[in-house]
Amino acid sequence: MKYDVVGIGTGPLTLMRALRLAEQGLRVVLCDRGQDLGGAWAAPAVLGFENVEVGVHLLENRPAFIRALSDGLGVTLAGDACIARMGAWNAPMAPTRALLHLLIAAKALGRGQSDKARRSLLSAWRSARNVSTPFWYPVGGASQILQAAAGRLERLGGEMRPGVWVTEVTIGATEATVTTTQGRLEADRVLLSSRAFAPVTIDGASQRLEIEPGQTFSAVLHIRDREDGRKTSPPAYVEILNDPHIKRVRDVGLMSRPIPAAGERLLCVQYRQPPPGPDLALARYLLNHLERLGLLGGHPELIALYRSDLEVPTLTDRALLGLQESARGRIEAIRSTDFAEGFISAMS
Repeated sequence: MKYDVVGIGTGPLTLMRALRLAEQGLRVVLCDRGQDLGGAWAAPAVLGFENVEVGVHLLENRPAFIRALSDGLGVTLAGDACIARMGAWNAPMAPTRALLHLLIAAKALGRGQSDKARRSLLSAWRSARNVSTPFWYPVGGASQILQAAAGRLERLGGEMRPGVWVTEVTIGATEATVTTTQGRLEADRVLLSSRAFAPVTIDGASQRLEIEPGQTFSAVLHIRDREDGRKTSPPAYVEILNDPHIKRVRDVGLMSRPIPAAGERLLCVQYRQPPPGPDLALARYLLNHLERLGLLGGHPELIALYRSDLEVPTLTDRALLGLQESARGRIEAIRSTDFAEGFISAMS
């Protein structure tokens, strides 16, 4: 069977682009090496809970993006009580977000990552433009976005194949061939994104892929308040600036199924570098630093920890656009950008 479009991965931007193509009447299939929908935005079952966000996410405050979620996909949103933390001080999220993107751009330039620096500068400018717009988040968590898009895609005849690893994309004169761990798929077009791609051959020549290496370190902590009764949970989302240990944290318990018992919390924490030693050492490290930052109190008891560290190699925009041009329309590039702008672009 020949498909109109084969996509790699089920990340939110690829998923939204696939949905738009299916709405145009095209036959679409998405292959994902993972078992859970959403790539880095997946919300698997861990620690005895379902729908647990194992990455720390924030939705950018872009009006068109919020409309696309609520009106376009029917996602129920609620105000996100997010804050930024600078030392012992809380700061408003919107201007701090612009500053954060600028800092990321500066660091990327220092490392010679010009592509990443350009993307971060664009995000800083967009954040600054929307500084008066409030932040929102799906009441059921980020997976609510994924489920809404995937459900609509399947109703239109689109397919999603979990556990299928794409090993090569071959572009010929009249079609594309996608080689997977479960056989070959023929298509008119292949969707590639910055985080979901494979080796590419065009007209018999292997293409050089320019890849920026990267890693994220995250963990979900299931904790219980001590008997002194002091609440141990930080606000819904906290962005932490200029700390050598912790980057951001979100309380994800209210979005999990079931909700943790009274006095218990599920915190997803993104940190900079894991300490040596077993998971128990990591848990103590994270709890100690969250207490030091004033985000936890009462020396909470650890119930369990789940690590979700990821390698995140990123195909540069220059490489993606080069592949798209060389493939003569057989490859469609989903460029790397911040989630909000990428989502809006994917829906167009």
